[in-house]
Amino acid sequence: MRNNDRALPNRKVSLSKDGGLTWTNPVYDSTLIEPVCQGSLLRYSLSPDLLLFSNPKHNTKRKNLTLSVSKDSGNTWQKQITINAKKSAYNDLVVLPTGDVLCLFETGKILPYARIAATIIKQSAIVE
Repeated sequence: MRNNDRALPNRKVSLSKDGGLTWTNPVYDSTLIEPVCQGSLLRYSLSPDLLLFSNPKHNTKRKNLTLSVSKDSGNTWQKQITINAKKSAYNDLVVLPTGDVLCLFETGKILPYARIAATIIKQSAIVE
């Protein structure tokens, strides 16, 4: 979840083991660094269990849009893939019929939300 507390520039996470009926207490995830910004979470597959999370991975600035990959339902994030090292902000993820992932995101030279861009992350980069 988005975290407005700048003392710890990390996402907060809460997990559910019963389909969202109950949740664990929120905790900071030191792997998911970010400024205050929207992120995108996507269940890529159930078998193998893969979750994808994308956000600007920087302590203070909306830049370095990164795709984090979890193989254990979000308990840990084993892999990070840089989507856009430059300014970037709100984004969304979708799995394409090929298994590749499309990321639509805000970016710009002066402001991180001046235009919309898209990129494709190959399935092989995600599951390897």
